[in-house]
Amino acid sequence: MPEIYVIRPTVRAAEERNLPTAQEIADQRQAVGFIGKLARVQACERIVITDGDGFVRIADIEAIQQHPPPNAGAERGHSRVDVTFARVRSIRDADLLRRVEAIQWSQRNVRYLEI
Repeated sequence: MPEIYVIRPTVRAAEERNLPTAQEIADQRQAVGFIGKLARVQACERIVITDGDGFVRIADIEAIQQHPPPNAGAERGHSRVDVTFARVRSIRDADLLRRVEAIQWSQRNVRYLEI
């Protein structure tokens, strides 16, 4: 069954490490360095960008690349991907929007939703 890749950048990371907010990611049409196995994310056709507090956008995935590790000795526990996308828009499907808004976020800022 197809999935949607859902990301939520953390506010603290955006503030402390000068990383982009959900709005900035949607505007730039690129999500860089989010956790995800390349093959699984490549199976997704769309990405949802949310801040977990009302901002929610959906977009069509155009390209996915493996994100390079920060350094040669980096731990390889989590693979990361860079996703480029287009046609950023509000979610019109009320059921999908409810499902995104119902996500219980924890340490992980990535989810996959079956569609």
